[in-house]
Amino acid sequence: MTIPLEDNPDVGDGSCKPKRRRAFHKKSRQGCKTCKCEGYKDNPNTNKSTPPSTGSLIPPPKLLIPRKNPDEIRSYNYFLEVTGPALSGLFDADFWCRELPKVCVADPALWHAVVALGSVHEACGYGDRTPETKPQYTLCLQQYSAAIATLNEPGSHRAADRWRAVIASTIFTCICVIQGLYKQALVIHTAAGCKLIREMEIEEDANRPQPITRDQHDTISAAPINLRQVKDLLFDFEMLSHSFASGGYSDDQNAATLSRTDSFGYWRFYKSPEISEATSRHLTPGFLFRARRAAESLQNGLVMWWQENRHEIHKLYGSEGVKECYEKLLARQAAHVRSYMELQKALRKFTTYLDLRDHALERSILELVQSTNSLYLLADPALPDPISRRAKMPLIADRIIDLSEKILASSSPSSGKLGLTPSTITSGSLSLVAQTGFSLQSRKRAMELLRRPRLEGFWEPALSASLAEAMWTREAELLDLWKQVESGGECIPIEERPYGYVDEETPLQFRVCSVKLDFLDKKREAVVTLMTQMYEQNGIEPAQRTITW
Repeated sequence: MTIPLEDNPDVGDGSCKPKRRRAFHKKSRQGCKTCKCEGYKDNPNTNKSTPPSTGSLIPPPKLLIPRKNPDEIRSYNYFLEVTGPALSGLFDADFWCRELPKVCVADPALWHAVVALGSVHEACGYGDRTPETKPQYTLCLQQYSAAIATLNEPGSHRAADRWRAVIASTIFTCICVIQGLYKQALVIHTAAGCKLIREMEIEEDANRPQPITRDQHDTISAAPINLRQVKDLLFDFEMLSHSFASGGYSDDQNAATLSRTDSFGYWRFYKSPEISEATSRHLTPGFLFRARRAAESLQNGLVMWWQENRHEIHKLYGSEGVKECYEKLLARQAAHVRSYMELQKALRKFTTYLDLRDHALERSILELVQSTNSLYLLADPALPDPISRRAKMPLIADRIIDLSEKILASSSPSSGKLGLTPSTITSGSLSLVAQTGFSLQSRKRAMELLRRPRLEGFWEPALSASLAEAMWTREAELLDLWKQVESGGECIPIEERPYGYVDEETPLQFRVCSVKLDFLDKKREAVVTLMTQMYEQNGIEPAQRTITW
């Protein structure tokens, strides 16, 4: 016997079923889900005896695309086809290309954020400085506001709000970087995302049985997707922020967090594969991929090593205790040297036993990163003589530039779109040469490549070019002043000097050893504080310059 719906009484399980003749629902009854907006949950404090489970906090997946307007769908597809693959690197491709597209179609706040990212990327990809005139830019502002408004809707469970806010912070950081608003990206979005992640980790660790393993500590169960890659992205950007603010020093808390990530620690466990002439060809892509991950991770680890040991490195330019300090630093870099030699062994095996004609680009990228790593090492076991190694360094710098030019040419973006490379593969190497190159010619070549319009991950290489230009200009000014004081003669103006003139005659005391960067509210503008070795040793105030890019 079927009971008519209008005669069916309320069931006793806490829910209320609507009656056809009733003009309104019983909204005040606890547990009623009929009148709740999507994603809305009751305050958990109203029923403390039965706390909701983690699964109940996440609304069931529901495809939202058919209900969206054509402009939103267009920008979402642009994100899927262009922006997401471009932002994804060796360690975060799953987040950008798989997990984020999947979760955003079931979450209105993240949907609006992703649409905003795709639209601002397309708007800024026309090769001009007036993206505000493009319709995609207007759509970005609308979707950005809608995402924030949705995140601020009252009533959602606090844990559910936080994992959504963490992902949104990552997306908002990208939006601000593409717009050139680095101050907003660093001070607001990156800082907020890192703070939320630390709060969530503290709460999760407190509820886990002790001792806590590394995988447990880095896993946040309250989120429906793996936030480890999101965490790596935000903390990497936080490291850049602290380095710029402190003049190249690392933050202990941030360094400890990053050291547990694959992007900064994968190199520790890498070993060159066993390869022979009988090795199957289908294994080649896997060999190259793992080697690239290890090499890029080693480069990240070496950058952090220089930040962590900056105080001791400065002592190398002093007059006392230099040998003891140098030996101490060599011991601290022993693990990095071992990994570097392991990668060099793998590179030789690839060249000897594998057919790399179909993988020439991957091989060039691996060689580029390894060449960069060699410049970060204090000593190279392959060249134990420091004089011979010093003589070879200019050749390595030129090789880095040649490889970078080849890689950029092979991955040139299509006409009319902002070039986003698949991973950060050239800007770090070119920045090192541009800032510490061994001739003015190599530094200028590196800066020219850095100025090509593109975005690599969270970074604009043009910013590195402007920073490097400010550094060598300051060094040339100090050299001119010193020569005038010493000899009273006239110096050749900077713009008239031949290639190689400045660096060949610039003593170490005139080289910039510390750089602080303070981003301004204006787009793509910052104040640079430049400290040289001589000024630091004598307690003289550093010089400041305003740069644009």
